[in-house]
Amino acid sequence: MGRRAGTENVPYIVEMGEAATLVSSGPKLVQNVVRMEELRTRLIQNLTKDLGADRIRVNVPQDAKPQQLPNILSVVT
Repeated sequence: MGRRAGTENVPYIVEMGEAATLVSSGPKLVQNVVRMEELRTRLIQNLTKDLGADRIRVNVPQDAKPQQLPNILSVVT
């Protein structure tokens, strides 16, 4: 493949794996997910109130929560 031994930055790869483990298993992850869900819900409520329920459409069904990322919202006006 055109690579020689030792090309990969092994310490960097190990540190990235450790960082991913720390981020995904800490209590702050749960707090951040809850906070992002609250902000998303508040944004939907405010858009609906300010623009009118007939002028806004959320592109993800509200019952799709297990499949929905907390930091993404798709809205059409």
